[in-house]
Amino acid sequence: MDTDRVIFVCKGNICRSALAHSVYQTQFEAKVVSCGLDTTPSQPANPRIQKIAKTLGYDMSEHRTTRIDQLDIKANDLLVCMEPRHVQAVKYIAPNANIVLLGLMLESPIVYIHDPFTSIDPYANRVSKKIVEATLILGKALKNRQ
Repeated sequence: MDTDRVIFVCKGNICRSALAHSVYQTQFEAKVVSCGLDTTPSQPANPRIQKIAKTLGYDMSEHRTTRIDQLDIKANDLLVCMEPRHVQAVKYIAPNANIVLLGLMLESPIVYIHDPFTSIDPYANRVSKKIVEATLILGKALKNRQ
């Protein structure tokens, strides 16, 4: 499958998918967006995650939330989810979508990238680093397929 666009998906589009979007947009010349399954449009990224992203070399200051129903999902889009329940929600919205869990990209795969929104700082840092690592691996894999 050729991928025309990568769409990162999480619940609120203020932490996980927003960070993955920023990483992908910075590192790869490809179409990328992010969205939330349950979010208010046009909100900025979580300030704590923005701060963590900055220490990792990524600027999220321009990010604004998008709801998944604001997107026109196409056949060659790749939807990258953070949790198995996100996959189920996306399948309901777009039954024929190409979907993958971001955590499966890691060297030690995980199926669930927990939401750092209400977590303690050390955990938010750890999750953010995993998101960056998995996003870079995904991007390189997609680039090598072209």
